[in-house]
Amino acid sequence: MRVLHIDSSIRKERSVSRMLSQLLVDQVSNALEVTIDRLDLADNPPAHITQDFQNALRIRKADRTNDQVALLEESKNLVDRVKNCDLMVIGVSMYNFSIPSTLKTFIDNIVISGQTFVSDENGDKGLVSGVKAIVINSRGGKYTEDEGTAHFDFVVPYLQSVLGYIGITDLTCIKAEPTQYYGPEAKEQAVAQATEEVIREVVDLKHKNTAL
Repeated sequence: MRVLHIDSSIRKERSVSRMLSQLLVDQVSNALEVTIDRLDLADNPPAHITQDFQNALRIRKADRTNDQVALLEESKNLVDRVKNCDLMVIGVSMYNFSIPSTLKTFIDNIVISGQTFVSDENGDKGLVSGVKAIVINSRGGKYTEDEGTAHFDFVVPYLQSVLGYIGITDLTCIKAEPTQYYGPEAKEQAVAQATEEVIREVVDLKHKNTAL
């Protein structure tokens, strides 16, 4: 199994999303034969797309200048890494109700017409197949219907929509909440519950892959 492990939190030692994403990858590595492709967006953020980037995409490959080829190289590499993995693990913290800017930039670099999706008179079709995604999302508060705050969650709905758009429809979201604003006991309980969900996902992955 080829695992693309992505982290986006700016925190290191104190990051709950990093801790849980690493736990999941470690557990999968112990259960199955895997190769790990590591992408830390805090340490190595992709370049923002620009007008020159968009212009280069619209030109036929054979007609692109060397500068245009170089401009698209990072995006091409990221698309290849996504397409070539079997499991994508994304650790993401909620920042201002949404995802970190580095993760948004990563998404802008991989949602590319003709590479990860096509749109025509027949509609939209994702071109990324055979990839399962597990999103581990830590959030400082509670964003649930019971709390009346679910409408502030622009993390999970967005990732479900944009990853589904490019064809990654086998997607699981594990939420760790609250991790900051409700005290240490609430954080401990949130992390324990998310850890249980991580272990269940690993057991499910092991079952599915050994059954093949």
